[in-house]
Amino acid sequence: MIFLSVFLKPQINKWLNICIAALYAAMSILIIVSTLGKAWHTFYILFNLIEVFVFAMIIHQAWNWPFKEHS
Repeated sequence: MIFLSVFLKPQINKWLNICIAALYAAMSILIIVSTLGKAWHTFYILFNLIEVFVFAMIIHQAWNWPFKEHS
């Protein structure tokens, strides 16, 4: 993503960041739901909750990022 963030047009970069973060957040939520009720999965639940928060911040940043087309 770092390489793509540098070389893609800002509008494409914005939507790619939103889509990929949303996809990964959905996968993390599925992991959380599948491990609920199992005490030995506490670490995985906590880790995935942190991941969902980070992906939400990425989506928020990408959504609100002002962009300027390359000239």
